[in-house]
This record gives sequence, C-alpha cells and structure tokens, in this order.
Amino acid sequence: MLYRQVYRRFKEAILSGTYPPGMRVPSIRTLASELKLSRNTIENAYDLLNGEGFFVSNGQAGTTIADLGFHQLTPRPAQVEPKSAAARLTVRPFQIGVPALDAFPLSIWHTLCQRQLKSRHEISQILSDVQGYLPLREAIAAYLSVSRGISCTPSRVFITSGYRQSMLLLASTLLKAGDAVWIEDPSYPPARQLFGKLGIRQVPVPVDAEGMDVSEGVRLAPDARMALLSPANQSPLGTVLSMSRRMALLSWAESHSAWLIEDDYDSEYCSDGRLLPTLSSLDRLGRTCYLGTFSKTLHPELRLAYAVVPEGLVETVSETAGQLLDGCPLHEQKALATFIADGHFGRHLKKMRTLYVRRREMLVEALQSRLAGHVHISPFSRGLCLLVYLADDCDDVAIAQRACAAGLSVASLSPRATEDNHKRGLLLGFANIVDAQSAEQDVETLAACLATAELIPSGSLGRGRHFAGLEPAK
Repeated sequence: MLYRQVYRRFKEAILSGTYPPGMRVPSIRTLASELKLSRNTIENAYDLLNGEGFFVSNGQAGTTIADLGFHQLTPRPAQVEPKSAAARLTVRPFQIGVPALDAFPLSIWHTLCQRQLKSRHEISQILSDVQGYLPLREAIAAYLSVSRGISCTPSRVFITSGYRQSMLLLASTLLKAGDAVWIEDPSYPPARQLFGKLGIRQVPVPVDAEGMDVSEGVRLAPDARMALLSPANQSPLGTVLSMSRRMALLSWAESHSAWLIEDDYDSEYCSDGRLLPTLSSLDRLGRTCYLGTFSKTLHPELRLAYAVVPEGLVETVSETAGQLLDGCPLHEQKALATFIADGHFGRHLKKMRTLYVRRREMLVEALQSRLAGHVHISPFSRGLCLLVYLADDCDDVAIAQRACAAGLSVASLSPRATEDNHKRGLLLGFANIVDAQSAEQDVETLAACLATAELIPSGSLGRGRHFAGLEPAK
C-alpha cells in the first residue's frame, strides 16, 4: 500500500535521526501535492505515525516529530552581517536558469532573515563546521528522504555556494588529472569547463530518448572513474534516464569502482509523471553523489546548494572542503533552515508548479500561433525551459546572437554538444513570463530574428522543413 511506503520513509528518517525532534512535518495537502498522491493516502500514513508516537499533533500549529529520546546536536547561532535577499535581478525575456522572481516569498524571507540576525553568539563553533549549518543539513536530509526517497543523514550533506562549487568539491576529491569521466552529449557547459581546468579527460556519451547511452559509454571508456549526468531531466534535452539504464549505470559503477554524480536538475518542476526513483535511492553500494541547489527553486541570489555524498566518502570530502571552501553566509543558511522546517518551502514549490504550468502554456501558445512550421517544440522539454528545434540548415548560434542584440536572452543548443552534429535549436526560459501579451511580444521579436536574411537561407521559414531532434532509442 502506498500509505505504508510513506509511513516507512518517515519512520526510517526519524529513527536514523534525519528528522530531529520538534521539526515540523509538511501538511497533508502539501505532501500529497509533492508526492502526487491522494490526501487520503497521506492522512492514513500520518494517522499511523501519530498512533505509534512518532508524530505529535499540535492543532493549527501543525504536526511535529516526537521526542523519542535520541540525542540531537544543538543548533548553534552565529553573528554575521546581513546581506539582503530582496535585491531584484534584471531578467531578459527567455533567460534560462532563473526562477520566477515576482513570485519569491519576499516578506516571509525578510522576516526569517531578521529573526536569525538576532542570534549573535557561539560563532566559532559554527565556522568550524566545513559541512555547513547543522539545522540546514537536517532540513535538507529530511526533505530528500520524503520527496526523493533518499535515505541520508545530515552528516552526508555538504552546503556549498552553488553547482560549480559542489562539482569542484567532488572532482577535487575523487579525480586526478588524466582521469576519464563520462559526460552527456550534449551537456550543461559549466561542468565541461571545470573538468577542462582540472585536466580531466572528458568522454562524451550520446543521449537519446532514454537518456545517456550507457552501453556506448562502456564501449568508449569502460574504465572511466566517474559519470556525470542529470537523469531526472537531461540538460539540455529534457529526456529521462530509463530504469533499465539506471540499473546498468549502477552495475557499471559497482563493477569498475567508479563514481556517479547525479545532478537532479529541475526535478522539483518535472510534474509530467516521468519522475523515476533517483539513482541515489537505488544505489545500495554507495557509489552515487547527489547534487541540488536552491538558486532555481527559490532565488538566484540565494547562493546555496548542497551535495549528498556516500557515508564512506564523508571524511575524505570533509578534508577537501576544509582546504577549498570558505563557507556560505550563516544568516542565510539559518533562514533557509527555518524556511524549510516550518513548511514554507513545500508550500512554495506547490505554488510554483501551478504557476509554471500556466507560464509554459502561454509560451507554447505564442510559439504555435506565430511560428508554427518554423520551429518544432521538443516533446521531451520539461523543467523551466522549452527546447525548440530549428531547421537543420539554420545557424542557432548566430540566431541567438541576433536575439541578444534585440533584447532577448536565448541560448543555442549546438554549442552544448561536443560534435558539430545535426542538432540545431534554441532554449527558451519561461519562468518570468508574466502574461500572454508579453509572451506574444517576445515571440514576435524572436520571429523577426529568425526571419533575418543574413541568418537563414531564403525560404527556410516555409512549412515542411526537416527539424533535427532526438530519435527514439534503438
């Protein structure tokens, strides 16, 4: 029964200390939305946990974890100067990687930051913890245990300032110059740039409709030391790594003592029913590191991310962190810990999922109305951007440059691939589209860029053109 699975997740998290006494659990409605289950299912699980003494119901104040007598480390306050989280960024139309800034819960965040700034003692104890603020690591571990089925303890969580720092931490710990690493082709550029700086040999592995082609990776470099991939939402194509390939990847990592880096890219906003279990939750031998960030779920100026490492790597990664990391702003870590523990994060995600569905629809409708036959929207697109394919003789880089000059922020697809292959396309962010009129205006500007004679051969905007894209897996 599904309610028993939810019950077991909570029970295991509580008994392991991942969910500490007094922490508030998500409301029934919020968790039902998060897990895409019925409210009755969650209510049955909560009733069982209440009946067995794991939960304490506090009426309108919510439900919290009972004190079962386990020893918990005491949160330690800090003294730091404030840095406003309220600053607004200037976002250009179609800019990817930026959440809806107009929907950020600024008032709640400001209140939490002000509250945390009143705690100004025992700073030396906080600064000595290279892994980050303990209550935040507890909140992240608790969230992952329920939302993504990852059974982890706070000791396995490392707080970083972003994706790049998480990758630097892991690459510096697990790799040396000359080691081979599988990367998706096409892929997210920052990782390739980092590996290049570190002298890591990158092995591009093709991506098809089932995600990274593991058999091809084995053929190209069977003894690679690591594989980096985004199985929930492949960046930039949006495909999902199939279950058979997840198991093949874990089998390869086990047999070759290799490491897997799972970037759970935009998984919070992949609500199309294709969200499979994480590699980390399937991994029974501790070969997978899991990466997440709050820059796209909350605000890009909140430079907080995290890496979850296997238990056997905690000590080694801690040594590297002590050498490389300077830590993250304490008051923001404290505010975020409270934001998650008090249920604000779960409610925010629920609100944003609904908002992003509407904003995506506005962009799709504008593209179909103005550019039908000129571009092809990839059926695999998910998360916070759309991938639109262009005719195979278009220059997507030149079009993106033209769009930039016209005031847009459009990313081209072809530079994300290692080979000059047939894929030509544009990545269009929609998180900050506020209404249908602005979507139509921005698409009209894009249409003018596509029609520029210098960029597209005469007649190329006619119907019946061949659009490059993914073919079904063989």
